[in-house]
Amino acid sequence: MKVVGLVTEYNPFHKGHLYHMEKSKQLTGADYCICVMSGNFVQRGTPAIIDKWNRAKSALLSGMDIVIELPIHYSVSSAEFFASAAVSLLHNTGVVDSICFGSELGSLDKLDALADIFIEEPRDYKMLLQAHLKSGHNFPSARSLALNDYEGDSYSEIINNPNNILGIEYLKALKRLKSHIKAYTIERIGAGYHDNSSDVNIASATAIRNQIQTASSPQNADIENMLPSESYSILKAGISNKQAPVFPADVFALLRYKLLCTPEKQLANILDISEGLENRIKTAIKSANSYDELIDMLMTRRYPKTKLHRALIHILLDIDKNSFDVFSNNGYSQYIRVLGFRKDAQALMRKIKHNSSLPVLGKIKGSEKALTSLQQKMLTDEIRATEIYNTIILNKYNIKMKNDYSIPLIMV
Repeated sequence: MKVVGLVTEYNPFHKGHLYHMEKSKQLTGADYCICVMSGNFVQRGTPAIIDKWNRAKSALLSGMDIVIELPIHYSVSSAEFFASAAVSLLHNTGVVDSICFGSELGSLDKLDALADIFIEEPRDYKMLLQAHLKSGHNFPSARSLALNDYEGDSYSEIINNPNNILGIEYLKALKRLKSHIKAYTIERIGAGYHDNSSDVNIASATAIRNQIQTASSPQNADIENMLPSESYSILKAGISNKQAPVFPADVFALLRYKLLCTPEKQLANILDISEGLENRIKTAIKSANSYDELIDMLMTRRYPKTKLHRALIHILLDIDKNSFDVFSNNGYSQYIRVLGFRKDAQALMRKIKHNSSLPVLGKIKGSEKALTSLQQKMLTDEIRATEIYNTIILNKYNIKMKNDYSIPLIMV
């Protein structure tokens, strides 16, 4: 029984994701494919366009065998922690033989060499990095400049591409774990990660979300050719039932209330809030009239847009530095939360339950009683994040969604 693992967001599940899944099984010779997927909030620090259960069901109906949820603390984190937590989950299943990720480069050699540099941090490279940070550059920019000085253009250009960056982080995580999991990569095809073009064979998730957001109404969005049939049907049903779409701007009312009620000292304890950002946020929220306006008022060279998205979502979800550090210092995810699986993968599910070094959760109700206090803390935070996502939908559509306790494990 050979198993390949993928790290995903499926926001929404599109044709590029289907290609990745099928190509990964072909390349690795795997009998099964399982994925770690972000829940209701995703890595760029925004709510998912449709909830985690619908996205998981889209993947399962399209051929994914098991969908595991990436805990909220890491699904909205930087590339390093996002990748480390996801790889750790795949490793801790005890069944995954390989991991396959998409990259702009399409080959492992240079990505692996960069992973070694970033883990080992040779003295000359580290000095260059510190110099660029001191000159006022944010970390991604400083790292790119340091790498350019240390290795030259051919390497620094690689880390200007988002899938390459994540690929390097997956490799770093595997090395740090000393994992037996073998890495593979396939070249990303179709539109680029941030490409808004819908006039391509395989459109990006960004383009699909943009198409929905800019249509005369979400129901009229011309997206059928961009998605596999199962995913299209599920997303269209979610839109028709007024459970989707959800966009970053939809968090503003809740976020504004949270910011107005939270003292600066408390904000300073939140993950990604540093260097007086809490004071800037408290000042800006008094005059900002929208989410985008708030982001524009806060942006600096030190705080680019994506980092601000994550900082603000950490505030909304109460993800504090101390809890994050405790989880990370204790192996990242404290359990394996299965959102769903295919019926013909039941043998694999049994093997995970037998081999896993972590508790395997399916149905939530009653399962928390067997968890340690740290495991319960992570699950409580996850359940709260779902309730907040559901409140966003309630505010926007006046529809009350089911929560983690009331939605059963998905089986297709």
